[in-house]
Amino acid sequence: MNILQKFIFAVIGLIFLIIHSYLTKGRRSTLTFFVFAFIAALTKEVSSFIDPVTSAIVPPPFLLPEEHPIILGALHVSLGWVFTFYLGWFFAEKILRKISRAGIRIFPLVILTGLTVASFAYPIEATGINVGWWAWSFFEERFARFLVGNIHFFAMNAWFFFSVHSLLPYYFIECSGFRDKPWKNLFILIPILRLIVMVYAGSVIPRIAYENIFLVFLLLMLFIDRVKYRPVYSGIPGAEPGPVAAILPFLSTMVVVGVLTFVNLFVIGKPVIMVSLLPLLLLILLSVRKIPVIAVYAVLPFLFVFFGIKAVPAAFPLLIILMAYFSDMFYRRRVLYEKD
Repeated sequence: MNILQKFIFAVIGLIFLIIHSYLTKGRRSTLTFFVFAFIAALTKEVSSFIDPVTSAIVPPPFLLPEEHPIILGALHVSLGWVFTFYLGWFFAEKILRKISRAGIRIFPLVILTGLTVASFAYPIEATGINVGWWAWSFFEERFARFLVGNIHFFAMNAWFFFSVHSLLPYYFIECSGFRDKPWKNLFILIPILRLIVMVYAGSVIPRIAYENIFLVFLLLMLFIDRVKYRPVYSGIPGAEPGPVAAILPFLSTMVVVGVLTFVNLFVIGKPVIMVSLLPLLLLILLSVRKIPVIAVYAVLPFLFVFFGIKAVPAAFPLLIILMAYFSDMFYRRRVLYEKD
């Protein structure tokens, strides 16, 4: 499968998502989200090709085949970011509406969005590396024994942190009470800070230290955050999408899963890489309203029986979702205490 074929599948899936967004969220939210996400993604990709000292064009940490022009690679990857950003938002919101009784708050939403994006990253990176779509110029040994497909943890880690840094300002500006504040655009400094760290610190210790500190901050905010998620959906009457619109994100997801399954089973012949789909599949199951949460968690022990330590990446998002559930309980009790 060449880059043009991948691009076609990505565009088809992205069209489904744009239609879903327009039908369920309205014109304003659709325009602001997709424009914001594409600008953030393209800025990130272009910056990875530029040396911060000499401003010269240099190879990024991931290497594309030589016949792929740099600009085409940047555009292709940027569309992938936009695609996973929206699906991360969609599945995170559905899961939190299912488990939260006190309403959705911004930090649980952005953390779960990042985890969903990272869950897409796992099979995409594992498949891409093995089929030759790209290669990394270095390999990080940390947590490698838990992963399949010769993928390193740095790749998934990068997807998580970039999505959180990019979408946190969007959620604050467009989906919270800060929307009416004159200074709301200052939240744009959040991804700019991350971009500065990425460009000038690279993958060395300062960047790892920064990300560890930021992760601790996110987990603390999971419990003390009081900023409610209040999106404004305009232009479309009714809050509930029709049956066709409701399944469009699932169709887009199935496009991704279908392409990865075909490549792993029939192109490169490595069915073991299919294990990388487990975290994503569990999150999809959790997002389905009629599937009990406890039923999804009950599957986890069987995954460890069959796949051993390779099931750890599937367990990690469920652990964070459990923390989000307890943070919701803590928030409800705190609100009731303050009312008394």
